[in-house]
Amino acid sequence: VRSMAAMALAALAEASAPYGIESFESVLTPLWRGVRLLHDRTLGAYLKAIGLILPLMQPEHSAYYAGEVLPVIVREMASPDDDMKRTVLILVRQVCQCDGVDAANLRDSVLPPLLRHFWVRRTALDRRTWRLLLNSTAELAIRAGGACVLAELVPRLKDDSEPFRRMVTDAVARISTEVGLADLSARLEELLVPFRRMVADAVTRISTEVGLADLSARLEELLVDGVLFAFQQEGSAGGASREGTANARETRLTLRAVACVLDKLGRRAARYLNQVVSMVKWRLNNKSTNVRQSAAELSARVAPLLAHCDESELLAQLGAVLFEFLGEEFPDVLGALIGALCEVVRVIGIANMSPHVNELLPRLTPILKNRHERVQENCIVLVGEIARLGAPYVSAREWMRVCFELLELLKAARKSIRRAAVA
Repeated sequence: VRSMAAMALAALAEASAPYGIESFESVLTPLWRGVRLLHDRTLGAYLKAIGLILPLMQPEHSAYYAGEVLPVIVREMASPDDDMKRTVLILVRQVCQCDGVDAANLRDSVLPPLLRHFWVRRTALDRRTWRLLLNSTAELAIRAGGACVLAELVPRLKDDSEPFRRMVTDAVARISTEVGLADLSARLEELLVPFRRMVADAVTRISTEVGLADLSARLEELLVDGVLFAFQQEGSAGGASREGTANARETRLTLRAVACVLDKLGRRAARYLNQVVSMVKWRLNNKSTNVRQSAAELSARVAPLLAHCDESELLAQLGAVLFEFLGEEFPDVLGALIGALCEVVRVIGIANMSPHVNELLPRLTPILKNRHERVQENCIVLVGEIARLGAPYVSAREWMRVCFELLELLKAARKSIRRAAVA
């Protein structure tokens, strides 16, 4: 009965938010008495009711009551009951959202037990608890500061458990996106040193909303080194047995992280580009199709940055390497290679392209017969770029061959291919 009554109060408070605290004043005393005396599932219902009543209060009152309930939250973090754990995580997020809550108190009393009891491998296997933990940790970072939370999470990026590692990287991404990295201290940089090679795919959203202008030189180096190492690990960790939809999705996340970090660094990324191009060359020779495809896609993302940093020599080298691999037999990889080559042609210009377009176009003409949709579309776009920028460099006979192939592509089933052929 007590549990049902507390759940009813929680539902009423949630429905009336953010108003109606006057109606709940009469139940605050029995709720607080129950929180101090009760245990197990009844206590969970009482905590849920208090968590939903807190946002209705004035800031000074919510801060007081949040401070009173914090010892109970910390105590119940050690509970073996999964439902109680989820209730505690929800309550942590609600307490952090209350105005006037002392950040130092959260940092000192809530963060250590949260890390000790929840940031463990077992949590990574429970999807519901995982999501609640990410939300609570992100709110705690917003209130208490991102640096102190990241300082505790970064060491866990080196954990042997892949699900746990993925959970940590997701949390780092959330904190970086919602809090930013401007408050990272020298202490955190020291903590990052032993784990500098495992920042992983968590930074897929760092640069888009926060930016990297406030990063120190040392932290910038650690960040780039970490995402590059994570990108390399995606292919080497599992070999051919791990190839498939899930592995490709993880690789794309890491690829996006590398591209975003380098793009937001702008000209500051110039000193890392030689390393990136060397890594692309090495991965293009890998026996795994997934690794070769990710290398080609990274080339497409890096080509505009190479031009922006005036690395014309590296850009020419990259174009020559991509040209050499146009004999790729797997269509997904070939489509990615052609897309990367198109980006190189677009940013370097016809005059500086190596090899010259009068050698490139004859290699593309037979590829137009390939029936893979991505290969067809990217090949048509590349031929269009050559026609737009360097038509006089190619003989009329070769253009006639290309036109006949494009006429055949007007019969393609996919509308985007037909549109590209017409354009």
